[in-house]
Amino acid sequence: MSLNCKHCISRLLDCLGASNTCTGYDYIIYGMLLIMDDARRINLITKSLYVDIALFYDTSWNCVEKNIRSVVSSIWVSGNEELLEIIFKKSQKKQKPTNKQFFRCLYEYISALYSGISEQYDFPLTCPISKQYCKWLDEFYKNIGISDRSCKKTDPHAPDRS
Repeated sequence: MSLNCKHCISRLLDCLGASNTCTGYDYIIYGMLLIMDDARRINLITKSLYVDIALFYDTSWNCVEKNIRSVVSSIWVSGNEELLEIIFKKSQKKQKPTNKQFFRCLYEYISALYSGISEQYDFPLTCPISKQYCKWLDEFYKNIGISDRSCKKTDPHAPDRS
């Protein structure tokens, strides 16, 4: 699951408009993998998550926090509005999330994708703002292996249960 999850996180960040050349991009991916492994890390972001990311990348936790904050800020200012609305319930008046809120929303969204919980999130292929077909969402779902709105992950290695 780690490789699939890493791909999903990377594609989601790409669709949100994050630049993969920013150091914080890799920190977010690694941090999300740690959170997917142990969700309690969301509540220990400064004491655990930043420290573990810093150890892995041989840097300080302050640099980790700053670089993640830079990516979150860039996404919030110039990212994919449709996807921001779906994942973060962003309205034009809402301020950008803290790093902790950002990780929590990504975790909840990705967990819902992988578990197929369509009641918690509506996974439309239409923009919630313009009500038009959303190419970004369609591409994102296809790239992470979701082929229909029921959001069941397709896994070529999973046993056939039909």
